Amino acid sequence: MPWLQPSDLTRTRAPLGAERSLRGLPLTLGPAACSASAAARSASSGKARVLHWLPVGLALVFLAQIALLGLSPALAESRRLDDAEARLVDNFDSELELEIQLERTARARQDPIFLERERRSRLSAWGVSSPRQ
Repeated sequence: MPWLQPSDLTRTRAPLGAERSLRGLPLTLGPAACSASAAARSASSGKARVLHWLPVGLALVFLAQIALLGLSPALAESRRLDDAEARLVDNFDSELELEIQLERTARARQDPIFLERERRSRLSAWGVSSPRQ
């Protein structure tokens, strides 16, 4: 190894069959150490994945809550209000027509010519002839 100095090798001398890094840790591990370190890496990797995707999961939970508890009732209320508005507009239009008809009738009842024609039509319906004036 060209980056190691001879003094480093004497300081970190390892038994035969086990190489060590510059810090004195073994470079080659036995099967038990490999499986333990793989399990530790896997556990820390799982935690890292969970922490990495945690904001996305929280956002999805928040959107699901809005969709199920907020949006659906709001849309149902909107449909109910639209139906109520349509009924209200229909009722208002019919009441407006009735008001116009009643105003015409009230104006006609105050007109003397209309009143005389109505009186004559009632008399003729009964078969009574009206006297001429």
